[in-house]
Amino acid sequence: TEESLQADSGADCVSLELRAADGALVTLTADFRQEVKIFRALILGELERGQSQFQALCFVTRLHRNEIIPSESMAKLRQKNPRTVRQAEEVRGLEHLSMDVAVNFSKAAQLSSHIHNVCAEAKEAIYTREEDVKFWLEKGVDGSLFEVLPQDSDLPDL
Repeated sequence: TEESLQADSGADCVSLELRAADGALVTLTADFRQEVKIFRALILGELERGQSQFQALCFVTRLHRNEIIPSESMAKLRQKNPRTVRQAEEVRGLEHLSMDVAVNFSKAAQLSSHIHNVCAEAKEAIYTREEDVKFWLEKGVDGSLFEVLPQDSDLPDL
């Protein structure tokens, strides 16, 4: 797996990009100013099976304070020792999130100005959680930005 880390203290954001051996690309963008995390997954399609070149999905969640090292600290660490491989200070378990609300791409800048660039390939596939929607609505975000997806009761819980 290849990794790329960028910190922009001016925009107060951090981006981490992971490229898997199969070509899948996962990007995490943490927007500290708006307290939003954006996950983008680009998954290569199988052209011989008639699939498109790639499928893009975006997931947007609330960024909690102290969840990720601040962009200014990250930028300083990268400047001091840009080639240093760092180990995580703590190991967190898997986190299962249920993304049951669609996000309107054309209005998504209300959540984060970074969504427009990060999720450009996933305009029709941007999702978030109901609990994050409630938080953002309380902060004054326009409700027309969100559409609750129908729940399929036939699907088993994973």
